[in-house]
Amino acid sequence: MRTRARTGFRRAAIAAIGLASLVLPAAAGAVDEMPPRKPGLWETSTTVDGRQVGGGKMRQCIDAEVETKLREVGRAQEKDCKLREMKREGETMTLKSICKMGESTATTTGRFTGDLTQNYRGELQIEYAPPFAGKSEAKMEIETRWLGPCEAGQKPGDMILPGGMKMNVGDMQDPAKMKAAARDLRDSAKSRAQAPAGAAAPAAPVAP
Repeated sequence: MRTRARTGFRRAAIAAIGLASLVLPAAAGAVDEMPPRKPGLWETSTTVDGRQVGGGKMRQCIDAEVETKLREVGRAQEKDCKLREMKREGETMTLKSICKMGESTATTTGRFTGDLTQNYRGELQIEYAPPFAGKSEAKMEIETRWLGPCEAGQKPGDMILPGGMKMNVGDMQDPAKMKAAARDLRDSAKSRAQAPAGAAAPAAPVAP
């Protein structure tokens, strides 16, 4: 059970890093169907069953090259899926997928709405059989928007996680850094939950 929970949180961490609509196996298939996002600074918020993953929003600087890398990561996740159905009508995209998550199978239905290049909202309903990390179902909501040009000093791929930890999309291939990112999100969410109303959670360290 602990292994399942750690795997589930790692996938949730990836979602919070802004890849939910592209990488999470539950949403596999969106990679090639969704149009490339506009270059610049993006802000993403992800909730699972009403709880914000990581306790806050993530910001990421992207360009065409980074977007391509993220799509490659998403395609790699599709090997665990036996079904993916996507349909786009105007500014609405619906999806259905059946993907393996450890010893469980996740069946997901959902939709994304918005212009898909500058802002969009995703709503996903996921059912697990057998239960995954003690859950038989989950509801995920994703909101992401383009803020404008990247900030001074940022380079494409740079991310600032909800807890304040900084990393680059290239770090996703480094297990140690992904573990640190998951730990940052977990600690950030815990700190925010325990902090008095109006108090700011302590900032997390920069990834080594």
